[in-house]
Amino acid sequence: MVKRPKAGFTLIEMMVTLAIMALLLLVGAPLGRAWVANAHIAQAESQLLQAYERTRALALRNPAGVTAPTTAATLCITNGNTLKVYQGAANCTTPSTTPIWSGNAATDTSLCTPAASTCPSTSQLNLDNNGMSTSSLSYTVSANGGTNASGTLH
Repeated sequence: MVKRPKAGFTLIEMMVTLAIMALLLLVGAPLGRAWVANAHIAQAESQLLQAYERTRALALRNPAGVTAPTTAATLCITNGNTLKVYQGAANCTTPSTTPIWSGNAATDTSLCTPAASTCPSTSQLNLDNNGMSTSSLSYTVSANGGTNASGTLH
């Protein structure tokens, strides 16, 4: 009688493989969460910069024909992740007109302005017909588990 070699894995080999896979999963999960949070932060900051550029383009186009120092366009940041662009001067807390453009950052991110006492807050940036702001707006974009991004819009 000829003995054939046994094919397959032993129970010990399977347990070692499962233990290694579990260890890799435990190490990789937090890194994956941070990667997703950082991607959402980058997306939210990109959305904010897009809103700023749309506000600036509207101010330079100046459809209402206003002259400096009158506000030609307003960028509003509300609820920590909602962005809206209005023609002319707008009250971001209780706007009376329909926005020209609006967008939302990722729901797990928060756009905060240091000048505000709470976050999320309502902030605005007014631009004149030359595309120049009457004041600068500092911001911080954050998400749970990610590295915050900050900057200033002029």
